[in-house]
Amino acid sequence: MSTSPSQRDAGADGFTLLEVMLAIGILALLMGVMLALVEKTLEATVTLEQEQQRLQQRQGTLDLLRTTFRTLPNDVQMISRRVNDSANGTQQQIVFANAPTVLAWGNPDEMIHSSVILGTPAQTGGGLNVSIKRVPPPDIDIAPDATPNYIGLLPAEGSAQDTALWLTLLENMKSVQWRFFDPRTVNWLDDWTDPNTRPALIELQWQFLDEPAIQRYVFWLPPLTPNARPKFTQAANRTGTTSQPTGGQPQTPPNPTPTR
Repeated sequence: MSTSPSQRDAGADGFTLLEVMLAIGILALLMGVMLALVEKTLEATVTLEQEQQRLQQRQGTLDLLRTTFRTLPNDVQMISRRVNDSANGTQQQIVFANAPTVLAWGNPDEMIHSSVILGTPAQTGGGLNVSIKRVPPPDIDIAPDATPNYIGLLPAEGSAQDTALWLTLLENMKSVQWRFFDPRTVNWLDDWTDPNTRPALIELQWQFLDEPAIQRYVFWLPPLTPNARPKFTQAANRTGTTSQPTGGQPQTPPNPTPTR
């Protein structure tokens, strides 16, 4: 049976099964490439946003520390101390006693004579967190003109009386170290144990778990105003009395200046 011209023209204009399968394969390949590009773009966007957020948290923490040290009230008693951490060894803390407005959150007016601790508790899975916690005021009656040893009234770290919770500022730290510049001896000290005086500069060195470099920052502290804060030698008792106080010691910032 012969084929009409119209039927031959229709067959010539159609697609064979091989051509259709080839077109579908090329289309699938192009879609796969496009999906891979979209996925990579989304991953890069998420990574960039996470990095920006981490840099903002880091800069925010540094700004908070800089403002705190620069505006430290005259009646705040400050020392550093070391506590044992079973997971990460001995860790350093800075204690701000009688400091309701230092690193404050909430309503400081309700926390008169409260204290703040800046420390590095261990985080789950390893590493350290830069954190702060507020310690409630001591349960004693304090006379208006008395300045007891608030440092001595703080509960021991990890004791049953230590019920304050940590507020995390930064995560995934490998190490955090503090040093203190003593203008009297013109030396950097690893610890500051005298609450009657203040260092002129405080140095912070920290390293993140995913970064090889150790970063260093230096903060300035205002000197104590002469005779504005009485000194103390022992903790206050229930009546709020202390040993005979004398005037605080003024400190003059040394020649070294903060690098940041």
